[in-house]
Amino acid sequence: MIEFCKVVRPHGIDGKLKVQLFVDSYFDLSKVKKILIDSQEYTVKKITKIDSEYALIKLDLINTMNEAETLRNKIILVNDENLPKLPEGRFYIKDLINLDVVTKEGIKLGKIIDVENLVSSDVIYCTNDNKRFCFPWIKKLDVVVDIQNKQFIIDSAVFEEVVIYDY
Repeated sequence: MIEFCKVVRPHGIDGKLKVQLFVDSYFDLSKVKKILIDSQEYTVKKITKIDSEYALIKLDLINTMNEAETLRNKIILVNDENLPKLPEGRFYIKDLINLDVVTKEGIKLGKIIDVENLVSSDVIYCTNDNKRFCFPWIKKLDVVVDIQNKQFIIDSAVFEEVVIYDY
C-alpha cells in the first residue's frame, strides 16, 4: 500500500476533490481504479491531472461539496494490487526500501531505509550497522536497480564524492 495523494479541498458542488499528488509524472493516474481513505474503499470515477503536483478526483459515494469537505487533509492510499505498472527504470519507493546498496565491485555499503523525492533529485537514506548515510540519486552514480537480487548498485568513486555520513 502506498500513499498516493492528500486531499487539499473540495472542488465544485458535485463532490470532486482537489488532491496533492505524492507520485511523479511517470505514474499513470488513469490506471488507479480503487483507493482507500480511512479504511473506506472508494471507486475512482475520474481523475484529471491539473499539473505535476495536483489533480481532481471524482469518487463514488462522494456526491456533494459537504461530503467532500469531510475528506479535507485526508491521505489517500492505493493497495499494491491496484498500483499501475511503471515504465522500465521507474520504481515505487516501497520497492527500494531494504535493498542492499552495493558498489559495482561488489562491496556492500548498507541498506536503503528511505527515499525522499526532492526537486533536484531523489535522496537515498541508508544505514550500515549504527552508521547512517545519504546520497542523491544522480545520473553520475550510474545506478543499476536489481529488484530480484535486492541490490541498488552504484559507482563507488562517484558515491564517495556525494555521500553525506551521519546526516
